[in-house]
Amino acid sequence: LVAAELSYIVNDCQSQLLIFGPEYADVREELAATTAIPHQFSLAEYEGALAMAEPGPPPVDERIGPESIHCILYTSGTTGRPKGALISGRQVVWNCINTVVSWGLTADDVSPVFTPMFHAGGLFAFLTPIFYAGGRILLSRAFDPELTLKQIEDEGCTVILGVPTLFQLWLKSPQLARTDFSRVRYFISGGAPCPVPLMQAWRE
Repeated sequence: LVAAELSYIVNDCQSQLLIFGPEYADVREELAATTAIPHQFSLAEYEGALAMAEPGPPPVDERIGPESIHCILYTSGTTGRPKGALISGRQVVWNCINTVVSWGLTADDVSPVFTPMFHAGGLFAFLTPIFYAGGRILLSRAFDPELTLKQIEDEGCTVILGVPTLFQLWLKSPQLARTDFSRVRYFISGGAPCPVPLMQAWRE
């Protein structure tokens, strides 16, 4: 998202904390002109801040109930402006339980996350359920067909979620024929209808 789009969301949800990577420093500067976020933290300063930190008081024991807001996900909006969907803790937990039971996830599962985590699919389809099951998640900053196929083999991935475009890019990669998928239990496509020819190509 560009700064103007982020500005609307930040002001709408009244964000109190902004955590940003050094590659987004310019966007953060643009945001400063239209937002007033009290606390801002650059990941580039994390190690230094950690080394200089002094022990603080113990955290306040705030009771969080099942209906407490876990996060706000912004939709594309039906009137031109994104709408914030309030996701409760109960929703997240039951999504985890249902996904773990439905797909038979266990602590032995390893899943790469290639979908954006500001989408419900990236955040809740497997990331939180795998954590709930005690499994392992692999994160990537960018998608590269060759590197991700190698990662799937090297890390022993067992459940893989993607969109049709991703599976199409893998299909065109020369690395595909060299990749060992013996530990993969599920390839799952979502986000858009998966063309029948694409499914047939993967079966072959």
